[in-house]
Amino acid sequence: MSVISAYVRQVAKDLPGPRGLRRDVLAELADGLHDAAHAYRRAGLSAHDAERRAVADAGPPADVAAAYRPELLAAQAGRTATLFALSMPALTLAWMLSWRLWPPAGAAMSPSEPSSRLVSLLSTLTDGFGILGALGGVAGLASVTWTARRRRPVRPVVVALVAVCGVAVASVVASSVAMNLLTPARALDMMAASTPVSLVGLATLIVVAWQVASLYRTARLVFRQG
Repeated sequence: MSVISAYVRQVAKDLPGPRGLRRDVLAELADGLHDAAHAYRRAGLSAHDAERRAVADAGPPADVAAAYRPELLAAQAGRTATLFALSMPALTLAWMLSWRLWPPAGAAMSPSEPSSRLVSLLSTLTDGFGILGALGGVAGLASVTWTARRRRPVRPVVVALVAVCGVAVASVVASSVAMNLLTPARALDMMAASTPVSLVGLATLIVVAWQVASLYRTARLVFRQG
């Protein structure tokens, strides 16, 4: 393995982030080092010594990785913010349309039922936290883009994004689970009676898992930088 390849591999170990951008960053670093080594070779150094001089000029691998991390953090945060900005309204709209177009039998609850008011409250909370997640995604995307373009510290913005979207998705999940636990038989009957509602439910599980995974990756990056 060449000196430059070993150096780039060491930088890669300290550089987590989105695979595509991470690969591009490392390729850019390697190209720059090879250009520097080529210049030293033209100056009379051997190939090995030229590469050693090039990596020495670049600095310690940990410092190089630290210099690239804000860019990767901004990219990952942008992905998470975009996901929440798009998926939260989409899920709310999907549930609204599915209930209106394909209402399962027995979906309506009598106001006299003891759990009716609580279920209604939980439904309102679910919608409210869904809106919070969408707004957090929109605001987070705008803020991350603005700070990254002006080369300002992006970490505080990403911490706020993780906090807001994390609270939103956790609250939506908690409220939804609570509603189903209050009336488990009714929930199962409604899902079984309407295929579209069942499909929306399955899509919701997939999207929420995607949201949680994206939040986890972003949180791991931002707190690793701290």
